[in-house]
Amino acid sequence: MFGLDSIFVVEFGIAIAITIYVANAKNPFEKSTDEYQALRLCRIGLALLVWSFGTGAVGWAFALTAFVLGIIGIVKGRTMYGVLIIVGSVCVPVLGAIFTLKSYEW
Repeated sequence: MFGLDSIFVVEFGIAIAITIYVANAKNPFEKSTDEYQALRLCRIGLALLVWSFGTGAVGWAFALTAFVLGIIGIVKGRTMYGVLIIVGSVCVPVLGAIFTLKSYEW
């Protein structure tokens, strides 16, 4: 299912880098505010979105979770961030499946 080729290494390197950024990024809002929670949820959705590329069925579950977090982000006031996550959560797993299918030798 998973092959250790150069695309695999690059994609997981990018996913790890974005996850580290999300974990360490400063949130400019106070902890008790809705803005703080909304930005935090959207950043978690972004990390899940990046992890959903090329990971098969697990990636589809990550994308579904990112989709839900995008909706929550929109409801809490981070509209553009939420829309970006929703659009990405639809496109990224499809692109990952296409690249995975192209990598098989038929």
